[in-house]
Amino acid sequence: MKLNKSTWPGIIFGVVLLAGSLFAREEEESPIFELEKFITEAIAQEDSDSLLATDRKIDSAFFADMDLMEIPRSVLVLSPETIEQFQIHDFADLHKVGAGTERYNFYGIAGAPVLRGWQGGIYFNGMLRAFQRNEMPASFCSLEAMEVIKGPAPAQYLPSHVGGFVNMMPKSPFFDTSRGSLKFELDSNNLYHFEVDKGGPFLAFDKAAAYRLSVTTQQAESWWDRVRNDFFSVYGSIKMKLSDDTYLYAGAEYYAFESNENSGWNRPSQNLIDHGEYVMGEPLSLVRSKNGGFPDRGLLGGMSSGRAPLLNKNYGDFRALVVPSTVIDAAVSEGTVSAVQLAAMKDLSDPHVRTTIYAGLPEDIIQTESGYLYTPAYFWAGGPVFTTSIKGNQVLSDRQDFANSKDLMAFMDLERFISDSTTLENKFFFEKIGTRKLSSYQYAFRSDQLVLDDGLSLTTL
Repeated sequence: MKLNKSTWPGIIFGVVLLAGSLFAREEEESPIFELEKFITEAIAQEDSDSLLATDRKIDSAFFADMDLMEIPRSVLVLSPETIEQFQIHDFADLHKVGAGTERYNFYGIAGAPVLRGWQGGIYFNGMLRAFQRNEMPASFCSLEAMEVIKGPAPAQYLPSHVGGFVNMMPKSPFFDTSRGSLKFELDSNNLYHFEVDKGGPFLAFDKAAAYRLSVTTQQAESWWDRVRNDFFSVYGSIKMKLSDDTYLYAGAEYYAFESNENSGWNRPSQNLIDHGEYVMGEPLSLVRSKNGGFPDRGLLGGMSSGRAPLLNKNYGDFRALVVPSTVIDAAVSEGTVSAVQLAAMKDLSDPHVRTTIYAGLPEDIIQTESGYLYTPAYFWAGGPVFTTSIKGNQVLSDRQDFANSKDLMAFMDLERFISDSTTLENKFFFEKIGTRKLSSYQYAFRSDQLVLDDGLSLTTL
């Protein structure tokens, strides 16, 4: 049959009808798949990779309805990406990102931030943490982001230091999808750092929920001799939609820190700073056998304050240093120390000299029996000060020293949206810190703190 132009439209129309019927039949015959329940809610800011402070919601610095630009305070927002890029591991690193956030620590342990030249308070999820100066570095293992605010805390917070405060934002669960990370770090000074982080959504009693679990551990020495930095942390949190208008957010962390204090150098001098020359020598012994083989701090206090303890009138000698005999003998042989200068020093190998120095002190003191003691007459005669070269990593520390702390922390937020403009929230916080320290330079510290706090707030926008 010959097809002409007039028959083509009918043929095309018939083909379209046939194809449509075939596809329709295919849809009718295809099996229907029933999807499992899944959570459509998502919280994306926990996975933010932005360095912009305005990209992260600020709901704890002052009020939830305030924009960052409207807050009447200096607010520095540290997002997860900022913390990663600037390698902020503790409060000693805050100087990398903000003016007036100086490094402030006691004996090498940066336990609290400094803001505006004054010690700052520490909050976790908007709740005031236990006060501490040098007990332990505050754990950053449970930290997602930070808000650094200069100036006193707002009225709805418990009062803290006037310099300002840092609000630590906990690692939040992921509602949108399961994700995790694994990190292992090997570095100088025998540093071994390992952390694993996992989170994702799940259904709890047919309710939308999500979890987050993080474990971090580190074994490390440091650039300074005999100063360690070891810790272990396990953190977990959960978010759950209890009903259409009620939400639960809870978490807890156990953090154990083991180290020892870095007491740095004593006897600082310009020569030490410029050339690394340390004034050598040891103080006279005040070690008492009845004091467990340790110096008597009561006697030492009297010596340093210029008050003669008991009947002793030679307390000035106990503020001078004893130079080893080998050093003085070598100086005499080389002509560095003259006979007149040598005679002006006190030779502690002479029992009559020791009797005079230790007169009136307890008889159980284990006296220094060798070396030469500096005197004012020695320096008046032009006697030199003896020094020895020292490296920056040689600090006053002992392998038997320890500074160990344990911190157990938990929080729970219960939030109910009464209406579009009214929210009722209850926040609970618990923290227990125990610290034990001992240093060979005769410093010991023991502290136990317990914090229980519960706050109820009603917010109307």
